[in-house]
This record gives sequence, structure tokens and C-alpha cells, in this order.
Amino acid sequence: RRYNGYATGSKKGCLNMAFTFDLIPKDEIISVWPEIAHFAKNLERRSHGRFIVADIFHQIAEDPYFVWIVRDEENAVGFFICGVNSYPRKTYLDLNTLSGTRLKEWIDEGFRVVEDFAIKLGMDGLETSTTPAMERIWKDLGFTKEFIVMTKQVENKENNSVDKSDLLSVNADELLKEVANGR
Repeated sequence: RRYNGYATGSKKGCLNMAFTFDLIPKDEIISVWPEIAHFAKNLERRSHGRFIVADIFHQIAEDPYFVWIVRDEENAVGFFICGVNSYPRKTYLDLNTLSGTRLKEWIDEGFRVVEDFAIKLGMDGLETSTTPAMERIWKDLGFTKEFIVMTKQVENKENNSVDKSDLLSVNADELLKEVANGR
């Protein structure tokens, strides 16, 4: 495992194939982006319009996320993004985004790298939202299904649109009254 440079060793079923897992510092994102941009394109296709490649680049370059690149020898074979989900009582390392090739060859070791990282950060655990195709892989790595996310599109009529900047604005005095009154 490496947090900037240590090789993981040989993989079961691969003849002396070593994968490396590099935690990329924010100031190096631009220089490694060409290695992983095509994987981000795959994510865009699977996002059902939730984001485009530029959004993924912005997320890893500007937002507080950890970016790992998986390589065999010197070629990138995948990448994953982790963030921190803080709840009132627990903090989890969120395996936010994952894309690449030959996933079955490196996912076990990649998971151990991330799990070790979560332990070093003092996290309570790991979590991920995933596609049905990945559910079995996560289960085999020790994850349990706790929640299911389902979606339904709604028709958005322009005359009923809401200014999204106001959705999360809260009047602190009103919120305190709501809490005090048990609402």
C-alpha cells in the first residue's frame, strides 16, 4: 500500500502484477488529471445526468476529497474518490466515486488501502452508495446493506421553480422555536 509511493505487491491470479495506490495531493491534481479523465467520462455516462466530467474535476481539485490513483506499473487503471461524512455521533470515510478497468484485480487491495487510511484518520467506519452491480463486491469486502437509495424524476415546470439558494437558508430564531416546541 502506499500513501504516495509504496507498491502493494503481487495479486492473486496475476503473474507478479503489482498495483500501486497513490494518494494525490491537491496541488498535483492538474498534472494527473490526463491519466484519469477518461475514467471520469465513464462516470459521467453512468450518472444519469447528475454530473459531467468538469464536475468531477472540480470535486477533486477544489472540494475536500481524497483522490487515489490505481496503477499497474506506471499506467493508471483506475481512480477513486473518498470524502468524510460527519454525522452527529459518527464519522465515516465515504467511498464516493470509483472508476477504472480490471476492477476485480485491484479492488480488494484498494479497499484495504482505504480501510487503513480510515483507521489512521480515526474514522468510525466506511460507507458507500453503489450501483446494484457493485453490491456483491462491497458485500464480499465486509459491507452490509443499511439503506437503499431509489429515485424518481419529477416534471419541473418553470412557473413552479424555486430559487435553490433559498432551500437551505434557515432563520435561526424560527429553527430554535421549532426545536423547543418539538416540531
